[in-house]
Amino acid sequence: MKKYQWKCLFISSVLFFAIALLSIKVFKKDDYPYQLSVIAIFQNEDRFLKEWLDFYRVMGVEHFYLFNNLSEDHYEKVLDPYIQAGVVELYDWPHASQPGSASDWFDIQAAAFRQGLDLAKGKSKWVALMDTDEFIFPKKKDNLIAFLKDYEECSGILVNWQLFGTSNINRIPDDQLMIETLLMQSTEDAPVNRNCKSIVRPETVKTCRRPNDVIHYPWTYSVDSDKKVFFWNFYESHPVNIKKIRINHYWSRDEEFFYTNKLARSENWGDKKQACMRLNEEANQIENREILTWVEKIRTIQ
Repeated sequence: MKKYQWKCLFISSVLFFAIALLSIKVFKKDDYPYQLSVIAIFQNEDRFLKEWLDFYRVMGVEHFYLFNNLSEDHYEKVLDPYIQAGVVELYDWPHASQPGSASDWFDIQAAAFRQGLDLAKGKSKWVALMDTDEFIFPKKKDNLIAFLKDYEECSGILVNWQLFGTSNINRIPDDQLMIETLLMQSTEDAPVNRNCKSIVRPETVKTCRRPNDVIHYPWTYSVDSDKKVFFWNFYESHPVNIKKIRINHYWSRDEEFFYTNKLARSENWGDKKQACMRLNEEANQIENREILTWVEKIRTIQ
């Protein structure tokens, strides 16, 4: 028995020091080509991609790992200038979800995120796992790079949604940005806003089971913006916290996109039409203009 205990103690010690060395290696390394990148998957969203890319460039994002999921629009024309500039890496992700299965679609998304995390390891210090209808921004910092400087010792930051609806806008005018046109959102503490997305150190991520479910290695952890530690089920157990940072989630886009694209896609995942209509109504409750701070910078970015 004593021999067995000695072996267990020895193995535990070796693991402890190995983990400590790995932790030092990850958190002391600072010679990354990119300080912040974004991983996202998209489908038939060419009308919105440029604004989304330019917004995140204003936020300090230097690189994008994008996964095209069976798009049939003109996404290549939109993305080509960014690809030529080395800002975007584009990958084909031709996986179709089974009709009536939202979980199948989540698996497809999560697999793309895992691939993106593998690509980003050693290249990007931080990576945001986002959808192209999600716009994340800090409230008291000039951009995300400045915000992340306060979280150098953390493995990941979890950020809550604020769900936006169509704002009863039929189609966003060509000379206006989506974020300056769609201003109506759900109430701040609506249950749907417990959902969150992550900004992570890619080397600390063991896997991504769902788009909003990142699993870190045991020696690392995610926090909310107040540095409260969470190991799992953040979006189920944590009150909505958007005091320092938030995600504007333009779930429905405008009415044209909602009725011609979003409803059909949601019904394919098994969501009822009436439930989607009701969610859009819930997302058109109050006005919020906080994101407008960055409109002019987005218009002038080169």
